[in-house]
Amino acid sequence: MSTNTKNSTVLMRQKEALVSFADLSAAFRVEGGQLICVGRYGTRPAGSPVGRVHDDGYVRVRFGGRSWNAHRIIWMLTHGEWPSAYLDHKDGCRTNNHPTNLRPCTNSDNQRNSKARGKLGLKGVVCLPRGRFQAEIGKTYLGSFATPEEAARVYDLVASCLYGEFARLNFSSGASA
Repeated sequence: MSTNTKNSTVLMRQKEALVSFADLSAAFRVEGGQLICVGRYGTRPAGSPVGRVHDDGYVRVRFGGRSWNAHRIIWMLTHGEWPSAYLDHKDGCRTNNHPTNLRPCTNSDNQRNSKARGKLGLKGVVCLPRGRFQAEIGKTYLGSFATPEEAARVYDLVASCLYGEFARLNFSSGASA
């Protein structure tokens, strides 16, 4: 874990220590994946959804003079304790804060579940010269293939073995046959 990550985790823990379950449950309740205000919330009447999507894609809520990630508050209200340092959105959608879509994880687990980057839009696949496609996980070479789909299927097979439930696959598990 980098120093920056350690520092942000320590600050997050200090901030969370200032707010109790009782404080949060007096202000909010959870309905589906949304926080609903129990009393008035700014100009919103009681019973209104709260929070807005921030530039980074996460829903944020103001409470106690601070900005909070809504998924962390939802975890606290549904589990009675603050989450571990990281929470993962299983489906990768940062606005889907339904309690069944959230799971505690490590930073490594959270990175494994990240979306594909690159021109091909396939995780673990890079284009080689002369029309070949390479499958890789990290810096581990998995092979060279004639099509990007073949390389992606090999990546999916290895990723699901290595990363289990945190593997972000290119194809659904039934489509890789």
